[in-house]
Amino acid sequence: MTRRYYTARTKPKSLTVDELYRKLQNLYLLFRDKDYFKDKAGITSQNLPDAIQHEAALELTFQPFPITKWSPETITEDHIFDAIEFLYDRASKPGEMVGMTNETGWNYYDYGNYDEEKGKEEFREKLMQFLLNIKPL
Repeated sequence: MTRRYYTARTKPKSLTVDELYRKLQNLYLLFRDKDYFKDKAGITSQNLPDAIQHEAALELTFQPFPITKWSPETITEDHIFDAIEFLYDRASKPGEMVGMTNETGWNYYDYGNYDEEKGKEEFREKLMQFLLNIKPL
């Protein structure tokens, strides 16, 4: 169970759509920087592949990427929750780094495996930290 701090326990509040969007941005950046979207989406702190942007545009009613740069008209409750679900579906926790060699003989390090169940669980846990502590919008 994740710790709920004093204000969350005693004074739950309604978040504005803008505040909820900032929570989405921070959730995305936290898991992106820990490479939770690398396996299923190819997203890292250095890379946002065109393929995942195209996939998102086809699956959603808007283009969520880059998540940190939405226009004011894009920031809606529906878009925020669509983006959360889209990211959740692509979360997987990276395992240990292992040495690898590509077909040309170049040696590099990358994650040996990913745990989709654990990645989704951790994403959901962090998400619920703020969703459970707010009154409905």
